[in-house]
Amino acid sequence: MRRYIVRRVLASIPVLAVVAIITFGILHLTPGDPAEVIAGPDARPEDVEAIRTRLGLDRPAIVQFGNWIGSLAQGDLGVSAFSGQRVTSLIAERIGPTVSIAVLAAVFAISLGIPLGVLAAWKANTWIDRTVMLFAVLGLSLPAFLLGFVIMWILGIKFQLLPVAGYARLSEGFGEYLKYLVLPSLTASLTLMALITRMTRASTLEVLREDYIRTARAKGLQERLVLFRHALRNAALPILTVVGFGLAFLVSGLVIVESVFAVPGMGRLLVDAIRQRDYSIIQGVVLTVSVFYVLVNLTVDLLYSYVDPRVRY
Repeated sequence: MRRYIVRRVLASIPVLAVVAIITFGILHLTPGDPAEVIAGPDARPEDVEAIRTRLGLDRPAIVQFGNWIGSLAQGDLGVSAFSGQRVTSLIAERIGPTVSIAVLAAVFAISLGIPLGVLAAWKANTWIDRTVMLFAVLGLSLPAFLLGFVIMWILGIKFQLLPVAGYARLSEGFGEYLKYLVLPSLTASLTLMALITRMTRASTLEVLREDYIRTARAKGLQERLVLFRHALRNAALPILTVVGFGLAFLVSGLVIVESVFAVPGMGRLLVDAIRQRDYSIIQGVVLTVSVFYVLVNLTVDLLYSYVDPRVRY
């Protein structure tokens, strides 16, 4: 088991290196000069050149990349060209809302998606199955911004149960913190919930046709034990894959949700940085999200070996 974990961790290092190279290369190959954007349309050429020199953009790309990697190795993601703040500080301020929404959305999606999928597989080809699958199709088909506005109108405006915009930090009280998270988290969870439901149904339905399930039922086991102890555990690997992909997608795909609900998260930070061509922030946010992707995939790989010990061999 230890060798398997070490092997998976070492395999993640080249992935992060490739992500760093691609992130740096794409940003510096895109047309446009960030120094001109910072200086403004009325700036003199010497002012633009001074800004370019201050940011190090007048040096060869390989030198810029080497300096960036050197700073990155020391935990320094650079300085914002506009605000002058450290990128690590900006990300630390914004990562809390994004992670909070993603975690609560994952709780909603997993706690509802897996039971619904098992129920649909158990009641296959009945009205219950068709109703659950209709919900799953709608969840996958409707765009996040539309779902967000519908949920906002029903729960926030019509019934006035929850605030429709903004964010409250945990220091302001857990109840207030949770109240502002419910609507954006519920919106973000619907697509993942639908995906988990469909995958759980398909995997569980396949397992329910196996001989050992018929044997378990013939021995007189309760249907609940047959479904969750025997069928669901043996159907868990594809479900884990979808959950891992969905968690990574949640963090990187919260830009729209954060914009709809006016949440000051990493998504809005990235959008503002792209509009201003702030290279340091873009690189820092993309790299942070990429590290999260790698960590989620690594965690899923390790869970594979726990759910099915044959994987580690």
